[in-house]
Amino acid sequence: MKTLIRSAFVALTLALATSPGFSQPATPPAKPKPFGGKVKSVADGTIVVANPKLGDKTFKTDAATIFAKSDGTTATAADITVGERVQVIPGAAEGQVKKVSIFVPKAKPEGSAAKPNAKAPAPAAGAPAGKPTGAASPTASVAPQ
Repeated sequence: MKTLIRSAFVALTLALATSPGFSQPATPPAKPKPFGGKVKSVADGTIVVANPKLGDKTFKTDAATIFAKSDGTTATAADITVGERVQVIPGAAEGQVKKVSIFVPKAKPEGSAAKPNAKAPAPAAGAPAGKPTGAASPTASVAPQ
């Protein structure tokens, strides 16, 4: 009797698990991955972007394509030039473009010739460490003439 009940329970469990009501939900379509690189060519609504690891990829733009600069300002297709770094977010259709982001380099402050992490030059040979070289010592005496 126990075997019969156990067999019926297993059969019912398997039947319910494989029925459409208990099946796994359909996986949503994968989000398109952004593609970044340098613009290789721009012409007639197409952009070819070169990525050193992934190769070249051609994208088609249309009236619905959004163009933006990385500093938050809006852009147009005319703002894209060869050699510029861009990130393309693909649209729903293969090769279509949803958004193109143009990287805008950050402006360097004026008068900043040296790098902020540049090391100071090494002291001259024989000079004590930590003291400036080529300048008179503040304790040196000067003989009058």
